[in-house]
Amino acid sequence: MKPHLALLFFTLVVLMNACLQQPAENCVHALHHRDEQLMARVDSIINPSAGAPSEAKRKALELLLPEEELLFCDARQCDFGNDLTAYHYWHRGRLKFPGKIEMALKKLYQ
Repeated sequence: MKPHLALLFFTLVVLMNACLQQPAENCVHALHHRDEQLMARVDSIINPSAGAPSEAKRKALELLLPEEELLFCDARQCDFGNDLTAYHYWHRGRLKFPGKIEMALKKLYQ
């Protein structure tokens, strides 16, 4: 078998396997749960009664920023099925505008 044919065959097998796999468990509830937990942590950091200095808040928020970015990435890849409420929450709300962490960081930098 020629090398380019072997590569083509391997590519077809991989693509067929990916297409035949059942979609992952509905991610809507997992995204909602992760979002609630993240927002609760953010609120506890930016809460004015917390009394933490701005530098400490900034560092804590910067540590949470990659988690928010991962959450957004997962939301973009989620299949919302017929759940239009969740779809609109993510695609017309959370993903369309800067996240709460990013906005809080901009406020602290000003």
